[in-house]
Amino acid sequence: MAYELMIGTRPFCANTIEEVIDNITEFNLEWPEIGYDEGMISPEAKDLICQLLNKDFMTRLGSEGANQLKEHPFFKGVDWVYIKSSQPPLVPKMMTFSELAEIK
Repeated sequence: MAYELMIGTRPFCANTIEEVIDNITEFNLEWPEIGYDEGMISPEAKDLICQLLNKDFMTRLGSEGANQLKEHPFFKGVDWVYIKSSQPPLVPKMMTFSELAEIK
């Protein structure tokens, strides 16, 4: 899910189920360029995804509890104590059905 949200496509996708299975077993993922510019993925985000996709559940990120996940560099600066009461960096504008129809 993290891969799809950050990259915009499904991980391991392919034209046939056999290719999907091969992509999963071979850990064949397509990554955007690593960096901090638009269209890139940060090294912290890539590392987070790779650690979440670790096949060994005993060493997978989070196997030692939620704090292990929270301490990952991707989440640097997140105030976990006050996260529910903090303001999000972006609040999407709610649109009515008529406003959506006008866009088309």
